[in-house]
Amino acid sequence: MTALLVLGAGLLGLVIGSFLNVVVHRVPRGESVVLVAERAGAVTGFVQLFPMFSSVRTARIWVLNDLYVAANARRCGFARALLDAAVRFAGEDGAARIVLETDRGNAPARALYRAAGWAEDDSQWYSLSLAQREV
Repeated sequence: MTALLVLGAGLLGLVIGSFLNVVVHRVPRGESVVLVAERAGAVTGFVQLFPMFSSVRTARIWVLNDLYVAANARRCGFARALLDAAVRFAGEDGAARIVLETDRGNAPARALYRAAGWAEDDSQWYSLSLAQREV
């Protein structure tokens, strides 16, 4: 499996801050895959995937954790192209499914996902912040 797929050149123009930490440390260990889109040699966005295993399905699942398109490149098809590339990657990797989470109030993102063929599941996710919790 390829640890890092780049759709075009120019990855270094986008890799900054904590994202650099993920790319440098997690990608080489197969803990993350980053797909990058570009236009005219400039990075326009990226999608980041993390692998997960479903014991119920006994299969790999990819979690689409980050999808970002630069403000000046929005509404040009890059988000849809990145979503499609993520789906293609997960399928070629033999995954049973690919999942993502977004805020209920994020209407533009939800519309994009539905238009790309994604369905809102009937399952309910729960979360518990550990930031202020005594362990």
